[in-house]
Amino acid sequence: MLLTLSMPPTFFDNSPKRQRFLEIILDAYPPETKRKRLVGLCKTRWVERHTSLETFTEMYEYIIPCFEAILFNEHANIYKEGEKVFSWDRETRTKAQGLLSSLKNFTNILAIIVARNELHTVKPMASKLQKRDFDVYQAYTLIDETRNKISCLREDIDAQFSEWYEEAVLVAEKIGSTVEAPRTSKLAIHRANAPNESTKEYYLRNLAIPFIDCLNGEFNERFNPNNRMGKEILALLPAAIRGENDIKSLVQNLIFWNDDLPNPCALRNEVIDLKMFWESKQVDLTEISLRIYALKQADIDVFPNIRTLLKINDR
Repeated sequence: MLLTLSMPPTFFDNSPKRQRFLEIILDAYPPETKRKRLVGLCKTRWVERHTSLETFTEMYEYIIPCFEAILFNEHANIYKEGEKVFSWDRETRTKAQGLLSSLKNFTNILAIIVARNELHTVKPMASKLQKRDFDVYQAYTLIDETRNKISCLREDIDAQFSEWYEEAVLVAEKIGSTVEAPRTSKLAIHRANAPNESTKEYYLRNLAIPFIDCLNGEFNERFNPNNRMGKEILALLPAAIRGENDIKSLVQNLIFWNDDLPNPCALRNEVIDLKMFWESKQVDLTEISLRIYALKQADIDVFPNIRTLLKINDR
């Protein structure tokens, strides 16, 4: 699927003539899309990867007639620029043949749509985590929210997949693709081959569910809550301490840094005072960097232990 996504943008980007021809094709259809260029698949940045998926699905039904026009030259007199009729060399037509065959494969159509929808759960997080002014506590909160979104999607995958499947069938009808599952075999060992009773169920069991399970597993491994450095200190940030109900447990966790504290005996009272301090503050904590703001507000004479702990978290 990733190979299917990466090749068409390269095909057009490497040739101004091909890109211009694609734009002429797009202009010949109703203005259902404002996009004029495919977006390459970024290997590292998830936001750009999702943008690539969105762009590809939006332009899918227009890319097909472009390849058909290049390959069969059936509409050369229509898709032309002024009096200039486009002609294509053997290399271009050979590449167009392979790409056309790949894009009209229903498995690839559905795979792109499934990936776009399932990866949508991580798009907001990926975008936010790339911002320089995003606070660490807000980041952990967003990560936990994203984990819950992935889990909810997994629980509701049957209903969600039904909508994705209908979208894929609609795209297939528009481009003249056949809706069918790959031939199955009891001895298949190189591809997913879970038992199924229909084409839809085949793709649910062998495409949608494995993809979301893989996403869930990789996400939990990458953002394991048990591997968060100084996570107890994060509970001292304004948004967290406001909702903290177990002061005793929090203080016990913070005692880990006992040797660094200027006055450990006063830590419990400071935590209680800090909770009351932030509960009395009328400020929108979603619009500021919590860690920096909390450190500035922690007066060294009033909260010496808290200030020390916040500085530890800043290292």
